[in-house]
Amino acid sequence: MPDDLLQALAAARPDLGPAPDRTRRDRDLTRALASAPDASSAPARRGRSLWKAAGLGVVAAGTAVAVIATTGTTPPTPQSRPSETAPTPLSAREILLAAGASSLKAPAAEGDFLYTRWISGRQISIPGKDYLLDSRTEQEMWRAKEPGHYQYMINRDLGTALASSAAEQAWKADGSPRGWTFETPPFEFFGMSQERGRVRVKLEPPATTPDVWRHVSDFGVGRIGSRLATPENLAKLPTDPKALYDRLLREMTAMTDAAPKENRPDPVQHRYLLSGDLFRAGVDLVARLPVSPALRSAAFGMLSHIPGVESRGEMTDPLGRTGQAIALTGRADSNFVRNGEMVQGGTLYDTVLIIDPSTGTALATADQISKPVWPPSDRQGQWRSYELFQESRWIPALPMSRLKHAKHSR
Repeated sequence: MPDDLLQALAAARPDLGPAPDRTRRDRDLTRALASAPDASSAPARRGRSLWKAAGLGVVAAGTAVAVIATTGTTPPTPQSRPSETAPTPLSAREILLAAGASSLKAPAAEGDFLYTRWISGRQISIPGKDYLLDSRTEQEMWRAKEPGHYQYMINRDLGTALASSAAEQAWKADGSPRGWTFETPPFEFFGMSQERGRVRVKLEPPATTPDVWRHVSDFGVGRIGSRLATPENLAKLPTDPKALYDRLLREMTAMTDAAPKENRPDPVQHRYLLSGDLFRAGVDLVARLPVSPALRSAAFGMLSHIPGVESRGEMTDPLGRTGQAIALTGRADSNFVRNGEMVQGGTLYDTVLIIDPSTGTALATADQISKPVWPPSDRQGQWRSYELFQESRWIPALPMSRLKHAKHSR
């Protein structure tokens, strides 16, 4: 177990004294944390998704896409990395407690505009080819704390490279093709269907000019529970992990119950969908939104209360950053209730969150395929979509030299 992670785990239980040796320290921390209160039970400090235009969604399989070639270096394929000494893996609870304890150390931020920078990407499979492509866009956003101001976004197409050095070697052995055109077959399951689609993949260099957009909105970050995710509303959320979980669960349930009866999901399906909504809200709170250290700590703890969340151990993201991964397992493209039980159809995937517990920061989130179904070229372990979190901080003023030519987005 790395020393920085041990320090973060120890911070979750400050009453733990120094251990005489490394083996005993690991055992003590594991045993103590298994019965410890949530990390953010320390005195609380007061303190969904981004624009649809931000491009956080991915192009569905079967649509025409234009993606690019390798530009020299290739990103590492996201993968789990077993430790040389093979220690006992940390549980999801231990990972989240450690991250919550570390996040409390962050100073409270100030400023009039929230600046965030991240990379959205997806891995692309080619029928009959033993390699994956990796397509990315870098995005920057500036959001005003007060409503009614312009909010700005820069989208920069980073193009596509082979997803790993091994993929690049396989691509060269295949003759280094410059493009592919193929059809995806139709898919049907319990009355749900996906039509046949034609896909064109073209190798192109990254865009030379970024797109700059602006629009006016009320902070532009969607909702957390039943509330707009403004700084004022976020400051009203509980900073106790279980209380935060209960609040969001109650509000999300009430929103479903308020829908017309014909639009309400079956109770079994509703529980399944709620766990996904809660996990996404947790990711928003720890990675995307302007929250206090106390609320971020509570959000890490809240994630541990969601049924189905488990540890994936050490994992490396496409930027080569290594952290501890947790996952909400067993998601599916198509879900049906039959005889009171959930029937999952289509491709199965796990929603993964990679965390650096020693600093209390989220590195990346992804939908990772666990059972490919459609399109048939997809493969187990493929990251069909992901976000790489790079920067989030308050700043005093907008960099208008970069934003003055922004196009208006409605």
